[in-house]
Amino acid sequence: MLFADRFHAISKNIRNLRLHHIRDTMKDKDIIYCYKYYFTDLGVGPPEEDIDQFYKDLTKLRNKKAKTKQELMHLGGMEKNMRILKGDVYTASESWVITNNLESMIGFLEDKSLSILDSIPEENWFQFRLTMFEGLDSPTYYHIKAIYEMNMMQSKSVRDTEPLTDIDHLYTNHLCYLPCLDSLSHNQMKIIRNEFNEKLSEVFDQIYLMQMEFSKEPLTPENINKVGIRFDEVSDIIQPIIQETVDNNIYFQQIKNSSTDHKLYQLNITFATIKKVMSSYRDYRVITDIEETMFLEKIALTKDINNCCVYFYLGGIIEDN
Repeated sequence: MLFADRFHAISKNIRNLRLHHIRDTMKDKDIIYCYKYYFTDLGVGPPEEDIDQFYKDLTKLRNKKAKTKQELMHLGGMEKNMRILKGDVYTASESWVITNNLESMIGFLEDKSLSILDSIPEENWFQFRLTMFEGLDSPTYYHIKAIYEMNMMQSKSVRDTEPLTDIDHLYTNHLCYLPCLDSLSHNQMKIIRNEFNEKLSEVFDQIYLMQMEFSKEPLTPENINKVGIRFDEVSDIIQPIIQETVDNNIYFQQIKNSSTDHKLYQLNITFATIKKVMSSYRDYRVITDIEETMFLEKIALTKDINNCCVYFYLGGIIEDN
């Protein structure tokens, strides 16, 4: 959220944040989804097959045109149970947001800076991700890949001295370390975002121009070294600007000074082919082998899957010793 005016999230887990935002008007299918997430998946409450059968029977009885007196009484009991499920989900959702320190993100949903994909039905989920992957090499927006763990890099300047030849590789340069922002309010996050938008305009311009250059031809063993040199040149320009902005931010300073053992996230900038990015998503089990094949086949209909893309690589959580 700090680096963009608008942010689209496709993680299935964060879908619960969107549902929390509309918890008062949630549809029954969302209530069932959330109940399984908060209770059934944790081994609490009825098993998944019983919950699914309950919802199936409820829907069938609701849609039946001519109901007997006994069926109406049964429907009333089922509707009461659905209201109980909704109350349980409401309470669990409140607890989930607080436990995961997500209160500050609610404001970004309200002002529509953050949009979260609704993964039901599944075909919408596939189409949304396809659109995102098709745009990996686009210079008009930034792709951010987040992973749970990343090894701390000692220095951005430690690079291979041999010319680059392997297009089946992720090439990355370190930009900065970002503190965990769990303690900040929505208003504080907005202030940081406005500051970043102003001070990092040159950074975004440089990345845009670089990606425009890279998108003109697919990455090959013959041109990858030239691409790598250009990538390092841009990294050398933008890294000090980002580092200075992060170092001078008053809220980041407060977080750093508040504890000797605070959490950090590492932000890198990376380039690779669309094909390699897709395989890395498969390696992290974000997509399956079958999905990877399907996505690449779709993308290959309109562009070369060896097109070069530049994106941010966010690793965490790293303990600062």
